Amino acid sequence: MTAQIGQEQLVYTVGADGRHMALNSLAVIATLRSYRLRNWRAGVDAQSTFGALKGRGETTVIQTFEGGEVTLIDEAYNANPGSMRASLRALADRPRLTSEGRKVAVLGDILELGSHAHELHLELAEDILVAAPNELHLFGENMGALHHELAKRGAISRHYDDLDDLTTTVRWYGLSFAQVISYW
Repeated sequence: MTAQIGQEQLVYTVGADGRHMALNSLAVIATLRSYRLRNWRAGVDAQSTFGALKGRGETTVIQTFEGGEVTLIDEAYNANPGSMRASLRALADRPRLTSEGRKVAVLGDILELGSHAHELHLELAEDILVAAPNELHLFGENMGALHHELAKRGAISRHYDDLDDLTTTVRWYGLSFAQVISYW
């Protein structure tokens, strides 16, 4: 990161991916400076060791049965429309690690959204189009509506009502169900 703090240009590292994490780092700097701490730069430097938490962007490299690798980004904990949009933006910004690399997104219904759940899921269409995953797998009733909305916009996705069907597809990537379910 590079930030202009008063007259000083500050270059530092944030240990977690995503624009939302970069913005959070600016809030950390503002907080440290608002308390007029003499050694506030040590707090800025400490952000390099920050890692995303399980369910909140944690990244794990998993070896497949065929000897390949899958980078799994776990954004499953306490999802909401805002965190889903931030995750999709992070996916859009993430480079492919190899020329053969693909971005595969597996999204399930966001729960506990009340009477606006259907509309809130449909509003994710634009973020998905920007993220442009090579493959998109959607699970659940509200994601089914999103699947149809994306099809109207020319995007290809697969929708699943049955978790076993989705699991079979995920196994096709060479992952065991136990590896994936721990990140679901």
